Amino acid sequence: MLLVGVESHPPVPLCRRQCVIYDSDRADARLIGIEYVVSEDVFLGLPEEEKKYWHSHKYEVESGQLTLKSKNFVPVAAEDMAERSVMKELQTTYGKTIHTWRPEVHPDLPLGPPSLMMSFTGDDQVDPSVIATRDRIEKQDTAHKRLLRSGYLDTSYKPTEGCDAWSTTGKGIEFEPREVDVAMPKEGKGEMATWKGKVPLEEVLGGPSAA
Repeated sequence: MLLVGVESHPPVPLCRRQCVIYDSDRADARLIGIEYVVSEDVFLGLPEEEKKYWHSHKYEVESGQLTLKSKNFVPVAAEDMAERSVMKELQTTYGKTIHTWRPEVHPDLPLGPPSLMMSFTGDDQVDPSVIATRDRIEKQDTAHKRLLRSGYLDTSYKPTEGCDAWSTTGKGIEFEPREVDVAMPKEGKGEMATWKGKVPLEEVLGGPSAA
């Protein structure tokens, strides 16, 4: 799985990173989801009801499973050095990830409702053979990265309560389609679609405000 960070437009100060997620780094990769990343301070300020949609990045980072994908000709030592500042930042962040395509179920089209995704929080949650296969195909060394990161990360850090809810409650969240009444714009009825966002439309589009 490949995460590509993108700059927000307009900039979103509270959202540390915004990522688009592909199922590989090949030319025919499928765009399967998005992830929003926030700092711990922002996460702490979220409503309790909202926190259940978010997961921590502590284990992904410390385990070595989360990596910065580089070109094969980049030396391992250079990649490790490039990752250091990023991993130190990401270790204490939180993500909200939505997948809109499950290619392992529907390989040809993004069918069905979106899925809320969580992250692993412990070694006993993923088959080691899966990690081994990933390492072999992508020429990664998860064990090496885990050992290296243990030397510069504060592994005693504990994620804030409210995230990773599935790991403590044994319950997850599914998005289920539900029909609701909608107010359709009707020609000649004085009803039309208009902008109702909290942020002015000019600001969203990056243009000057109306005089």
